Amino acid sequence: MTHHQPSNQQPQTMSSQPPTIQTAQVMALEAKDLRAKGRVQEAAAKLECTIKVLLDAAKAMTSEESRQRLLVSVKRYLDALEDLKQLAKLASKRLEIAQGTTGHSYESIFGPVMQRATEVTLDEPYLCKPYQLHNLTRFCELCARNEVKVIRVHTTNPRGDDISLRDASVHTLKASLREHGMTLHVNIRGDLHDRQAKFNNGFVVRLGRGLHIYQRSPHYTLGSFDDKFRTCLATNITYDFDASLQPS
Repeated sequence: MTHHQPSNQQPQTMSSQPPTIQTAQVMALEAKDLRAKGRVQEAAAKLECTIKVLLDAAKAMTSEESRQRLLVSVKRYLDALEDLKQLAKLASKRLEIAQGTTGHSYESIFGPVMQRATEVTLDEPYLCKPYQLHNLTRFCELCARNEVKVIRVHTTNPRGDDISLRDASVHTLKASLREHGMTLHVNIRGDLHDRQAKFNNGFVVRLGRGLHIYQRSPHYTLGSFDDKFRTCLATNITYDFDASLQPS
């Protein structure tokens, strides 16, 4: 999804424009401000009104040259509106995964929200057992495919788990990621409860079971290497948008 920001650039200054076009330019600026605050549904509604005002103004114009110039702006706003609608749809998505179902890969869960992200912060309390570390590695592979270069992981030291395997595995994973121009930071926290992934494009994926959504897969069966064939544990995943995560 290519993101088009609502733009206030016009061929003439705002003061030299007819009142209806000045009104539309103010509305477009308001839509841009709402988008920056993460209020994407309101931004989409405001931009829709902006487009209607501009189209009405274009119909009333007697100069074909001025009309065509205005329609170029309308096209730009239409592109931005489509992006806002897609963003609003994804930002309010809720995914319910039933026990024993297939078709839910990391790619289908995280891929759509990774566009234009360069960093991610993953809160995952449990990363000591071999299958948990395999899941982290798969997540890092997905980040590599989507150009997410910086991965920050917050985890815990669960009571009774052997952390030496985790520490050795993370050391190896860090070295592998460095070879691909990526960085992995792992921080131990004692107050970690929620499981979520926060991307610096504004998207937040709240993970009921964290990364560990799959049932154990027997060797030499479909799902051994392709997650979309693996049977899942019951869980809920919700998507949100937080504009404060974006670079200023």
